Amino acid sequence: MCGCDVSMITPLSYEGSFFDVNPAGEPVPGNVQAVGGGVAAFLDFLAAQAQLL
Repeated sequence: MCGCDVSMITPLSYEGSFFDVNPAGEPVPGNVQAVGGGVAAFLDFLAAQAQLL
């Protein structure tokens, strides 16, 4: 597996949703959705999630 956050994928969290915002488009494990956009995309995602509360 690759990616700096791959350690978050554990037997307990495996069924969760994982997204990669790396703008370089590097390969990701099969259960990770590559969405690109970099840090800005991640911050936009967090802001949108906060609006759902």
